[in-house]
Formats: sequence, C-alpha cells, structure tokens
Amino acid sequence: TPVYERGFAAGLPCGPWKDYDAQGQVTVTTEYPACDTAPWDSPPPLPFEAAVAVAATPFAGCPAGWSKVFETEADRRATWCQRDGLRDGPYAAEWTDGAPALLGQYTQGARTGEWLELHPNGVPAARGSYAAGERDGAWQFWHSNGAPQARGDYAGGLRTGDWTQWSPDGWVSSEGGWAADLETGPHRIYY
Repeated sequence: TPVYERGFAAGLPCGPWKDYDAQGQVTVTTEYPACDTAPWDSPPPLPFEAAVAVAATPFAGCPAGWSKVFETEADRRATWCQRDGLRDGPYAAEWTDGAPALLGQYTQGARTGEWLELHPNGVPAARGSYAAGERDGAWQFWHSNGAPQARGDYAGGLRTGDWTQWSPDGWVSSEGGWAADLETGPHRIYY
C-alpha cells in the first residue's frame, strides 16, 4: 500500500494528491490542476547476467601511438588510453584487490557507449550508456546484494520517463515519472 500518491508536471504539483494510513485508507486528498501527462514507456530491464558478462571482459589495451595511463585512487586503480591529452578509447578501473570496479569507453575526453560500475564484491552497481559525456538511454542500478535498486531513462544526463526504485529486500519502494530531471505525473512511495 502506498503511503502517499503525488502528481507532478515539470516539478510542480498536479492532479489528485492522496495520503494513506497503515490500513490503506485515504486520509487526506488534495486536488491540483490536471497533469495532462501521457503514459510513460517503461524502459526494458537490463539483465543482471549481461552486466556480469561485461565485467568479465578484460582491458583490451590502446591503439598504436596512443598512451596508456595508470592512476591510483584511495580504493581503486584506473587504466585508460589517452591521445592528444584527452581520454580516448577503453577505460577500466579495478578495486585494490584487482576486482573490476568500472568499465567503459571515452571518445575525445567524453564518456560514450555502455558503462558498467561494480560493487567491491563483484556485483554490478550500475549499467547504462553515455552520449557526449552524459548519461543517455536506459539505466539500471543494483544494491550490493544483487537486488535491483533503480531503473529508468536519461536524456542528456537528466532523468526522464518512468522510474522505479526497489528496497534491498526486492520490493518496489517508489514509482514515478520525470522530465528534464523534474518530477512529473503521479509518484507513489511504498513502505
């Protein structure tokens, strides 16, 4: 049973707002102007198994004439290719124990294509694509126990469309729409 339902359009309240008690009964109803939003298209699920397979792909190395760069941070080491002072080509970071932490691709200094981030225990943390350095398209996030955490779309680095979030125990904790990183349409929070 949701604790409340809220509607948003461009980040502003709209439509009916309802609060529920522990038995699922409506306790408060407020009416705002109509949202006038179209139904969202749910992003397709990104399979967990495919994310694990991507993590198993080794760093391919750099094309001839490019530099291979290494950098160590507090909890992980990174390797990438560099050309003309910009990251370009494959990028791989690993935890200090050697397990993969982050895998992706740069094009002329900007993240592009599919990227995968992993928790220190090897479980995928996030998977999605970048275009011109910004998150773009469907993204999936996981808790460190492997349960889904969130799923939704980005456009130019901003959340868009329908987003769903899950608790570490696997139950849906919230659902709602986004447009240009602002809440839009109905939002439901579950406890």
